[in-house]
Amino acid sequence: MTSGTREVRLVVDASPLIGLAKIGRLGLLEVLAEQVVVPRAVWREVVEAGLGRPEAAVIAGAFAGKVEAGDPARVAA
Repeated sequence: MTSGTREVRLVVDASPLIGLAKIGRLGLLEVLAEQVVVPRAVWREVVEAGLGRPEAAVIAGAFAGKVEAGDPARVAA
């Protein structure tokens, strides 16, 4: 990514998602990309397995409509 341009699609992983939630900066993801996607496996790890943690609730509220199942061919690769 070069200065002043946004990525078209950003697929987020658990650690950065949790870290940004903990410091109240999840909004940075939407600044960086036009579309932010949370893979289903990451959602299970962060939100479902993290039930009861404050950052899990914040992430669930921010990204509930942005969860996608992985493409099996790409996941296998």
